[in-house]
Amino acid sequence: KKKEELASQVDDCSKKLVRAEKLMSGLGGEQTRWNESSARLGEQYVNLTGDVLIASGIIAYLGTFMGKYRQDTIQSWVSLMKKHEIPSSEEFSLRAVIGDEVTIRNWIIEKLPNDQVSIENAVILSRSRRWPLMIDPQLQANIWVRKSNAESLKIIRLSQPNYARDLEMAISNGKPVLLENIGETLDPLLEPLLQKAKFKAGNIVMIRLGDSSFEYNEDFRFFMTTKLPNPHYSPEICVQVTLLNFMATPDGLEDQMLGILVAREEPDTERKRQALVVESAQNKASLKEIEDRILEQLSTAEGNILDNEELINNLATSKVASQRIEERVAEQEKTQAVVQETRGIYVPVAVRSSALFFVVADLCNVEPMYQYSLEWFHSIYELSISTAEKFERNVQKRLAALQNQFLKLLFEKTCDSLFEKDKLMFSLLLCFKSMEVDQDVNLEEKKMLLLACGGTGGEHRAKPEEATWLTEVSWQRVCELDRLRRGPWLNFADSFKSNIAGWKAVFDSDDPMQVPWPGGLKESMTPLQRALVLLAVRTDCTVHGLQEIIAAKLGQDYLEPPAFNLEKSFGDSSCDKPLIFVLSSGADPMAEIMRLAQKLGMADGQQSVSLGQGQGPKAAQAISDGTDQGFWVILQNCHLAPSWMPTLEVLVEELHPDKVAET
Repeated sequence: KKKEELASQVDDCSKKLVRAEKLMSGLGGEQTRWNESSARLGEQYVNLTGDVLIASGIIAYLGTFMGKYRQDTIQSWVSLMKKHEIPSSEEFSLRAVIGDEVTIRNWIIEKLPNDQVSIENAVILSRSRRWPLMIDPQLQANIWVRKSNAESLKIIRLSQPNYARDLEMAISNGKPVLLENIGETLDPLLEPLLQKAKFKAGNIVMIRLGDSSFEYNEDFRFFMTTKLPNPHYSPEICVQVTLLNFMATPDGLEDQMLGILVAREEPDTERKRQALVVESAQNKASLKEIEDRILEQLSTAEGNILDNEELINNLATSKVASQRIEERVAEQEKTQAVVQETRGIYVPVAVRSSALFFVVADLCNVEPMYQYSLEWFHSIYELSISTAEKFERNVQKRLAALQNQFLKLLFEKTCDSLFEKDKLMFSLLLCFKSMEVDQDVNLEEKKMLLLACGGTGGEHRAKPEEATWLTEVSWQRVCELDRLRRGPWLNFADSFKSNIAGWKAVFDSDDPMQVPWPGGLKESMTPLQRALVLLAVRTDCTVHGLQEIIAAKLGQDYLEPPAFNLEKSFGDSSCDKPLIFVLSSGADPMAEIMRLAQKLGMADGQQSVSLGQGQGPKAAQAISDGTDQGFWVILQNCHLAPSWMPTLEVLVEELHPDKVAET
């Protein structure tokens, strides 16, 4: 009997040794990584109080602000933590504290813009208790929400007559809902939903909207977006929702532009990159899942771990799978390096293009009508890629051609929608932005020009007595230039005083650019510096100075905007992108439209509707018939039917080239 017991113990010991060997080989490779993770988790545990406090502040207050202000505010909060001796991370990162890298990778695959602000917005959205209201003029959040909830998402608008019924069904069935295109006010009907005013009837969770009460499914999700770039919401709305600013950022837009360009120029490279992103996300998710499973099995194991044969076998299997995935990840990183090197060649074009978008986007500050979508911008970008001159085996020439063609097309297309008085300003803005991208501009001089040589508030200096021809304002501008104290501006005021006669000749000349300037200044100055001198001495010639800046950087073509060409504009439009004519009083483009129709063989294929009271249904029917039969629909006097414009917007958004009959 004793012999049998000893034999059993020997057998058991042998099995345990085998299992111990499996356990050591299964977990041995994890020692270094888990030691690092343990140290990192220990540090995070110490900093948990301050980090969670800052993260809570971001979720509550910073969603509506852009990146620079967020960073400044977070930095001030970190300093506040130090001051009050609350432990927190030196370099705070919201995605590191409450984000999950695997989830973030999936969001980027689902078309979330790949920049810090957008990723932080998505993290705030996922962690906030309140429903998100997203400021989304470029429809980036809208696209992401549609992609990430593609199968079950219900899209509604407040302008739809039956939206409340659709919302009620989605809440009961636990389906996500996107309420898009909201204005600055919300329907009072939504208030109980925004407040999450749920109540229990027996064991069922209910909610009341309007006159009806119905079951509330906890799987329900609610998203709201507005196209307004700078909306003003009442405090009552702000405290009920999580406001998130999804306006395009330079980093996110640059990534999009680079993706579009590489997909057209190096399609294989872009396909590899997209496949890598998806595969990498899947592999990282699998690794995390395996690690979580190992840790769960180890933490729940009872008794002697070597007695649990199932656990040991699972660990061995997991280790094999983990090694295979890590090998694939290593291969992916090598491929990724090659892909990034190829993409890096095209970065300068993407950087310039994304910078120019913000020039166009900011035009709405000049005139509210000047509003341009990101989709429109993308279409011009793609057109420039297909029409730019191609160079075999000369990438640098191709990049230069791409940049020049895009700038030219953007200038021409935008000028079609600008008033004449704003076209030179737009050329100057394009010029300054191009100079900034090329680091070819002195920002102090640029600021001085835009402020008309004013604003520093330096000490007052008396005007030379013999300079009776010089106004007090002009002299103060000369003194402001002197305060730049570098290059030609060093002691500029004293030099000006000692050469009053020479500057008087410049002042008296018909064209100050054609006469010599004292000290040979004109030849040694940049066009921007010459424009500053003209602004100070001959204000009436400032426009000429601005034109010289534009011509020197962009070329003479950007001083002469092309005349409006209806046929060309018609060629740029499509059946789902209508032409909109903004007319001055007394102007009527109908004669020109008729001539174009005659030329294109559409003289009999058109229907005109003059909008006004009661004409909305007639116009909607005309659009429906035009879609089915393939003729032109011309809506006149749209300003007389502002209340019908939201309906027209929906009709236009529903147009699709596949659904429109051929003309």
